[in-house]
Amino acid sequence: AIRLGESPLAISQTAGQGEVFHLAVSGNRLYAAENAAGLGIYEIGPESRLTEIGRLSVPGRSVKQVTCPPPGRFALFHCGGSEVFLADVGDPSRPSVVTRDAQVGLFYGDQLVPEMLGGRYLVAFWQRSGPAWYDVGGEKPFYAGNTPDEQLFSFTDGACLLGERLLIVQRGKLHLLDPGEMRNVRKLPAYGLPDRRLAGRPTTDGRLLALSRRPDRHVEVLDISNLEAPRLLREYGLPGHPGACAFWKGRLVIPAGYAGLLVGREAP
Repeated sequence: AIRLGESPLAISQTAGQGEVFHLAVSGNRLYAAENAAGLGIYEIGPESRLTEIGRLSVPGRSVKQVTCPPPGRFALFHCGGSEVFLADVGDPSRPSVVTRDAQVGLFYGDQLVPEMLGGRYLVAFWQRSGPAWYDVGGEKPFYAGNTPDEQLFSFTDGACLLGERLLIVQRGKLHLLDPGEMRNVRKLPAYGLPDRRLAGRPTTDGRLLALSRRPDRHVEVLDISNLEAPRLLREYGLPGHPGACAFWKGRLVIPAGYAGLLVGREAP
């Protein structure tokens, strides 16, 4: 665990059973995608110390990313690059897979949306078929459908929560989807810059939007307080390959691969 501030400080460290690829926090629980060791479930105690309280293994598969937003009954995770699983983690000592799904395309990282939409949907952004909606509002989750496009989606695109809607990057533009939206993307309004193609994994705090392009080692930050007229504020070329960014007190936080965790000194 890292305490953010003027000088980020490591305050606790826990060894997983496998290689830790991704983490998600829901209340006082932490979910760890631990590759071949499966999905680790930990209780967050005083001073951010972790105690393992459950584990879900998928034989022959490697868990790469996980999300489990409140109320924390169901976790969505993907194994390898081509399949997602939904697990009931309400009782962390007895987690179980309740359904699995595969759409068109692959996962290249940061393609599960961390939050729940509309009080019932978890979203996986498939590389070619785009946003897939998984309904977790009842006792058994199920695949509800996807938001298609006449042009296939790209590995450079992604999705994140903006207010109560899903913001996606597609064809160099931004689009907003209502929860469960399944109309063709071409029928929806598009927002962007007149002289620039937008691409990357998006993250927003409601005013600022960060687009992270891991292959290009590039991050750009836009002001989207007026989505109809977004403004490019800054862009960064990095020595490491960045994952999806975050915002902390208006400051940009970049997980930059071998370059470490980068925290902006001021708001962009």
